[in-house]
Amino acid sequence: MKLQTEIPLNPEENQIDYSSKILLLGSCFSENIGAKFDYYKFENLQNPFGVIFNPVSIEKLIIRAIDNVSFSEEDIFQHNGIWKCFESHSELASIDKSEFLENLNSALQNLRESLFTSTHIIFTFGTSWVYRCTGASTPLLV
Repeated sequence: MKLQTEIPLNPEENQIDYSSKILLLGSCFSENIGAKFDYYKFENLQNPFGVIFNPVSIEKLIIRAIDNVSFSEEDIFQHNGIWKCFESHSELASIDKSEFLENLNSALQNLRESLFTSTHIIFTFGTSWVYRCTGASTPLLV
């Protein structure tokens, strides 16, 4: 009698190895996987905009990077003396406006370069919930 279901698995053709360039985007699980890649000295970029859980927000950042649309003052806001952006995690927030914009655009260029040079891209989604601000035409990470 067999007490388990056997599933035959075939190895993938494009396996991750030390010549791979890996991009990880999404939940904190991306950072946990990325930490293992770092430990074993794999070339990887993890969440350049911080932890972002939903696919729509990740899609917006990817489109912005591919289209090479820099962040501007219209994309950021100040709350309690700290500059923030709805498209990035609060870990990127800053009290200095110009530094914040510079950091956002640097992360954007890192993402753009990685999108075009990566051999493997790993997405880890944490939720499918997306919130819209009243009157907003596109979803915002809130």
